[in-house]
Amino acid sequence: MDTFRLNLETTQWELGIETPNQAAVVYTTKSNGTFLRSLVPTLLLIGIFLYAMRRGPMGAGRGGRGGGLFGIGETIAKIIKDDIEVWFADVAGCEEAKLEIMEFVNFLKNP
Repeated sequence: MDTFRLNLETTQWELGIETPNQAAVVYTTKSNGTFLRSLVPTLLLIGIFLYAMRRGPMGAGRGGRGGGLFGIGETIAKIIKDDIEVWFADVAGCEEAKLEIMEFVNFLKNP
């Protein structure tokens, strides 16, 4: 715009047009909302990302670890203790299960 204004003033001076009769240059700034329109897709993507982080299977709002999209390489395996103090005899119903297996074995031996 400044180049246009300077060229116009120079041309009017070369043509001998007096200052009061010269064409005035008026600048107006007009906002048609292009900035807001360019901001909407960015805000929409951020909103979708935040929604997916909260609603995901391991989302922070559901008692999970909050891994979301960044917890891809994490394992959900549990560590089992080596020194388990529960024996086969301690489990309720072992005798009945043993008797049923013995009956099945006897049936297979003597049909």
